Amino acid sequence: MDEPLLQLTEDLRVLHLRRPGFEGHSQEQCPCEEQDGDGDRRSHVDDVAGSAGPGALRIEAHVVSIVSRVMRPHPIIPIVGLVMLAACAGSPPPVPGADTGTADPVLVEGREVWARSCASCHAPDGAGGSGPSMRAIVERFPDPGDQVVVIADGRGGMPAFGGRYSVSEIRAVVRYTREVL
Repeated sequence: MDEPLLQLTEDLRVLHLRRPGFEGHSQEQCPCEEQDGDGDRRSHVDDVAGSAGPGALRIEAHVVSIVSRVMRPHPIIPIVGLVMLAACAGSPPPVPGADTGTADPVLVEGREVWARSCASCHAPDGAGGSGPSMRAIVERFPDPGDQVVVIADGRGGMPAFGGRYSVSEIRAVVRYTREVL
């Protein structure tokens, strides 16, 4: 190894040389198992040149782990999580007549499907989130059958729900988005 490179690695405390007959080293020479200012751990690799002949220099390496720094979550992540949770908080609008017991059972079923599978992307009130707003759904899909096809087969970033829900459940959620949201 090049002499300037060896000196640089010793100065950076990444590796150092052990002279023949030198059995130990002090903490000043070897920062074994310490943490540096960034919280990275350094550890000593002791079995580097086991087959070296007598009188040979032994090179000892120090491994720097950056896992602890990489694994630390960025402070913005919990904030974004709380904002998203707040956006998803709440429940979908009630079906008219639900408080008096005269609600249309198809709309009640549509609200249940909406709450289970749609509100997480489109927001509980249909205002939109990672999925588009449902506020102008009748203008976007004048024919309810076209909306049924999109829900059943999926489109773009929206997954297909045809394998999860029956046609009657999909029609119920279509009615709920058109008549309640």
